[in-house]
Amino acid sequence: MKCNINGASKGNPGPSSAEICIRDYNGNLVAAKGFKIQDTTNIVAEARAIRESIS
Repeated sequence: MKCNINGASKGNPGPSSAEICIRDYNGNLVAAKGFKIQDTTNIVAEARAIRESIS
C-alpha cells in the first residue's frame, strides 16, 4: 500500500483542507478522502493529513 497526502491553506494561516489517497501495490485506488479543517497553517494541514492517513 502507498499513501499520498496533501494539506494546504489559502493564506498562512487561512482556510485549510487536507487530502489522502491510498493505492495498492499495482497503483489501483483503494480509498480517497478530502476534508476541510479549521483555519490553520499549511504545515499543520499537512500534519493533519498524515495523522488522518494512519488512523
